[in-house]
Amino acid sequence: MIQNRLQDGLASGYGMTGFLVAWLAGQHFLRIIPLSVLMGGLLASADSLQLYAQLPKASADILQALLFIIVLAVASLWARRREA
Repeated sequence: MIQNRLQDGLASGYGMTGFLVAWLAGQHFLRIIPLSVLMGGLLASADSLQLYAQLPKASADILQALLFIIVLAVASLWARRREA
């Protein structure tokens, strides 16, 4: 019987995903809702990627990292363009 017991791996990685959503939202509270739905969909689709496309489950983490890098690059380019 595993009711009322802590399960290993139940909430793995949600802290990093929450940080990423909060960082991407910036100073805008209403951006959190669509960004969290996007990240949740990405994490939920990791199982489908593993089953149907024969990709490793870590591919969702790689997609999250790519999204993070792209947002960093766009923000940097935007800031440089404003200065010029």
